[in-house]
Amino acid sequence: MEDDFKTIRVGNSSVGIIGLKGAFKTIDKEHLKDEEKIKERLLALISQKNYIPSSASTKYKKALYREYRLFRGEAVEEDVEEGFCVKILGPGCYQCDKLMEETLKALGEMGVAANVEHITDPEEIARYGLVPTPGLVINKKLKSAGKILFAERIKKYVAEELEINGKE
Repeated sequence: MEDDFKTIRVGNSSVGIIGLKGAFKTIDKEHLKDEEKIKERLLALISQKNYIPSSASTKYKKALYREYRLFRGEAVEEDVEEGFCVKILGPGCYQCDKLMEETLKALGEMGVAANVEHITDPEEIARYGLVPTPGLVINKKLKSAGKILFAERIKKYVAEELEINGKE
């Protein structure tokens, strides 16, 4: 299996990319300066090991360029997620799976449509300052760390966020 694997945000989805660091190093060696040329070259390099739908190429270019700038240590604007977003943070253990199950149960019982994803990438988990897993993030706010929550508690967190964002 390829060691150079990273999950990145492409639009509203998290996508696993193979060969990202290698592509970044190639771009650095080629000394490309023009943003559009860098985006095109990154897409070409990443397409060699990953399936990129042609309909999503613009989103991929934007996401790959953002990751490239992060790789170089440059400041970038955070990618804005649309809609109600819930993330489970953790390595994929029993506790993470149980928190995901309870979260889906809570959202289903409330009839709330949400972008729900399980983040296993240690670097992305670290961005939330999370040490004990699993973690529950709702609309970019860490709500819980290191424990399994049950549907009733998750419903309270969801209701709080819906009220704050005026979506109830």
